Amino acid sequence: MIIAALIACLGAGIALALAAPVLGRSMRPAPATVLLTTGAFVVTAGTGFIA
Repeated sequence: MIIAALIACLGAGIALALAAPVLGRSMRPAPATVLLTTGAFVVTAGTGFIA
């Protein structure tokens, strides 16, 4: 169970890392900041709760 959750958090982090540059360039600055900051917080919080 913990391994599956860790893999899910790792996958979400990788997806965010791959999508962030594209989203940062294609979106307007204000929504991109909110979206990317929220995504980073969710991935960090999920990893913190698991570890």
